[in-house]
Amino acid sequence: MWCDLLSAVSILAVLIAMANGSWKAVFFATLVSAILSQFSQPSGMKLFKLHVPEHLVQKGMAVYQTLYAVFMIFGPVVGTFVYQSYVSRRQSA
Repeated sequence: MWCDLLSAVSILAVLIAMANGSWKAVFFATLVSAILSQFSQPSGMKLFKLHVPEHLVQKGMAVYQTLYAVFMIFGPVVGTFVYQSYVSRRQSA
């Protein structure tokens, strides 16, 4: 749970760094977020197994892993679109 919270804080740091134009801070915060996510996923599965009834664990894990994979694929695409929109708005202003 702490890894998720720290990962959210690192994402906030990335947004603040982008707003201030500090690219070194963006890369560092992204690195920290990627490292924390490696610890977050296994702990999330442990919590999942604790709170989901035994007969639904396999189906739930399949959905959880599918969603995780979808976000890993489409997350950068959406992020690039948002970034390009931000840059084009900033350049036109």
